[in-house]
Amino acid sequence: MYKDLLFPKTENNTCTFSPVSFAHRGEYWCVAGNDTALYSNPVDIRVSALPKASLTVEPKWRPLYHGETVTLKCEVDRYSNWTYFWYTEQRHRATSLTKEYNVTISGAAGSDQGKYWCEGRLEGRNVTSQRSDSITLTAAAVLLGLKCDITAQRLHHSDCCRQTGVWPGCCSAPAGHHYTLCEMLQETR
Repeated sequence: MYKDLLFPKTENNTCTFSPVSFAHRGEYWCVAGNDTALYSNPVDIRVSALPKASLTVEPKWRPLYHGETVTLKCEVDRYSNWTYFWYTEQRHRATSLTKEYNVTISGAAGSDQGKYWCEGRLEGRNVTSQRSDSITLTAAAVLLGLKCDITAQRLHHSDCCRQTGVWPGCCSAPAGHHYTLCEMLQETR
């Protein structure tokens, strides 16, 4: 077996490279025979860098609100048979193995927050892609508060609810008493 006019050592008529590296690129041929040399046709060995996984997220807006659905999509090579591994920063090991290239998180919660990344492995071969860049999911909570003020003026029930925008019955007070005006405050964190 010859490569670039050099002779790699072989025990028989087989030459195996494991693991393959860029140093193994080149043209190979073999020579057989006792009295006269018989040369094989050359074979060109090409070695490529491992592909990098690509991770995208839908929807693209941020932050993600509690209860929303988000889909993470991992792709390595559209034309190969990849199996996907998903990772989170909480556990630096595969949290999910799927032949599908996407994972859907329904009803996002605070426990779904953090960094995610993925990688692919070719079925039937010992080949793992480079891992994707990580993406960070942030699940924002909507906090509700109640602000109440006591008014010195006497209001009718319908006026109270119209001014505050709260549910009917929230502003009721016995006749001759003052109303407590309350409004809902919404804050996103």
